Amino acid sequence: MDGTLRWRSVVRTPQELGEALTAILRDPPPPGLRPQLDWFLRDDAEQLAAHAVHHRVAPFLRRAIHEARLSLAGEVALALEASHARFTAVHLMALEDLSAVREILGPAGVEPLVIKGPVLAERHYPSADLRPYGDLDLIVAGHDFERTIDALEGAGLELVDRNWELIRTEGRAQLHVVLPHGTLADIHWSVLNRRSVRDSFRVATGELLARAEVVDVAGSQVRTLDPTDTLLHLCLHGTLSGGDRLIWCKDVERVIASEPPRWDELVGRARAWRAGPSVAIALDRARRTLDAGVPAEVIRALYGSALRGGITWMVDRARPPERAVGTMNAAVLWSQVCRDRWGSTLQALRGRASRRSRNLLRGTGQEGAAIFRPAGDERDERRYLDEVGGLDGREPGDPPASG
Repeated sequence: MDGTLRWRSVVRTPQELGEALTAILRDPPPPGLRPQLDWFLRDDAEQLAAHAVHHRVAPFLRRAIHEARLSLAGEVALALEASHARFTAVHLMALEDLSAVREILGPAGVEPLVIKGPVLAERHYPSADLRPYGDLDLIVAGHDFERTIDALEGAGLELVDRNWELIRTEGRAQLHVVLPHGTLADIHWSVLNRRSVRDSFRVATGELLARAEVVDVAGSQVRTLDPTDTLLHLCLHGTLSGGDRLIWCKDVERVIASEPPRWDELVGRARAWRAGPSVAIALDRARRTLDAGVPAEVIRALYGSALRGGITWMVDRARPPERAVGTMNAAVLWSQVCRDRWGSTLQALRGRASRRSRNLLRGTGQEGAAIFRPAGDERDERRYLDEVGGLDGREPGDPPASG
């Protein structure tokens, strides 16, 4: 093939929609994109826009239309412009709320790490409005966690979590606070939310904080993960979330393009995190989907076995991420449960099935919504905060003490 896109005049399948979006996301775009995009928009603009929204890449579709000087009228055009205005406003409000949080936490002696969100949009994308996001993720040390929450609540901000029984029993690693301009802040003491997931990996919060860098974000100096930890975290987060949205592939491609890692260092840290296969899946998908500059030998080293890589190839061939429409399938499940040891993979599979059964019994379709339903009491809250405080002096997320 000569690389030129060939689409039918009527596009109905997820495969064709996915091929259209990956073409728009590629840098540089494939030959013949403009006339083919024009043809596509005249016939199936609504379907393409809906697929772009699902994959969180609607800003790229909007940009491609503008850069190609194509006309798009009607409800689809209005929806794309409204979405762009909304996400631009979210970004500006998040920047203001980030400044407010730092002013509140400064006197308490806490300087949080800012991850994803505004840092990702401002530092790794050619324009911040290309990377939509909805909340502000902040990381603090475990021994600073209660002090952070107390300072934010003391400033009149609302802690919206109410299910202390669930938070404590599952060992949740984040609480949610509504900031002055309405941004929802996720205050983390670990980048991995559930204890059951943290037990599969070894991501030490203290090490992340020690390696943190100060970067410029829209004129403000903020602390964030160093470049290698940034890429590793994006890979791990995307994979554990199912790895089936194109925006997660684009994040990986953008970070590699803007701050190329030292691959030997990345492999070493991924192995130390016990996250090699999870990182490999994300890099593998970004390489296959968007030509991310990842050496094939790096991916092989991270998988740790030809069988893991073969399973990913097989499930992705049947269900590549660009075709995803939000349903569970083998590629999503493999992404969520794959671990660096087969026993841990089986355990993760059992844990996921058990969690799904509990949610069905509770009658909660949305797992995350349960956190906001009142349950437990002040004793659960107190026990949770004491546990997070790390009474043995270790940072949450560190390996268990030996002996």
